[in-house]
Amino acid sequence: MHIHIPDGVMPPWLLLFGAIFSLIFLALSIYSIKKKPKNVPLIGVFAALSLVLMNIPLGPLPYHMNLTVLIAILIGIAPAFVAFFVSNLFLSLMGHGGITVIGLNSIILGFEVFLGYYLYKLPFIKNIEIKAALSTLITLCVSLMLFVAIVFASGLNPAEFSHQEHEEVEHENDWVSLDVFVALTAPIALVGAIIESIITFFAVIYIKKVRPVMLKND
Repeated sequence: MHIHIPDGVMPPWLLLFGAIFSLIFLALSIYSIKKKPKNVPLIGVFAALSLVLMNIPLGPLPYHMNLTVLIAILIGIAPAFVAFFVSNLFLSLMGHGGITVIGLNSIILGFEVFLGYYLYKLPFIKNIEIKAALSTLITLCVSLMLFVAIVFASGLNPAEFSHQEHEEVEHENDWVSLDVFVALTAPIALVGAIIESIITFFAVIYIKKVRPVMLKND
């Protein structure tokens, strides 16, 4: 999930919360990377990839992939968080959400990185392709809950967070209840999560064939 709200809309306390915690996570991630710098060259590669993906909707579906879980599996939590922080920074400079929401967006994507990585590391499923796909699906569904929690905490009209106007929401200024917003958003997010899980499944199959060592990142 990704917040596309421009600057000056979200409540300052929520923006401050996002900025403080994302900067703390960023500092910890950079410190961790300095101790184990083998994946540093890949940070730029995956930051660029995520930047491209976040600008490409899935056809008529108002949803774009992030591949947070796959990238976390390949390069680890700390490098992946830095990569997505950088991509969020560039996206905001391109008008894809305000600069002040970089922190909140980084928290959402960082949460996906963290949860997806550790779900993948659970030993219950041996098949890594299925494990990666399931980790992606579960993570994105839980991430939707975090996104909805941010929408609720903001106190704003949930319609402000829509990627595009739905037929039921004719005007941006029409107030939409949180229940209606979830009912409109959840099916789209679920379809997008399933598509991303399938893509992750086949990506892992390919990586397993050409560079299996990347799937054993520690």
